[in-house]
Amino acid sequence: MAVQEYGVPTRADFEKLNAWIAEAVALCEAAEERFQQIHTELLKAISEGRRLTSRDSAEEDTARDSLFGARVELSKRLRTRRQLLGPSTDD
Repeated sequence: MAVQEYGVPTRADFEKLNAWIAEAVALCEAAEERFQQIHTELLKAISEGRRLTSRDSAEEDTARDSLFGARVELSKRLRTRRQLLGPSTDD
């Protein structure tokens, strides 16, 4: 993410930062939705007495890892915004 190095950030800088953050939020929301879907399916399978396979567990682990990674990326981007623009009251 490149923004103006010195001085007051430009309107274009704000727009780039907003788009960059929005992208991370969208990825995080998609990862969370996918994890919830898989987790719900696994709970349903368990309640129906079906045995889970190692593939089921691996799929849930992969979804959990994706969610964790998306949240870390969002956190990094928000930290970068705070560093570049200063603290905001809308966080």
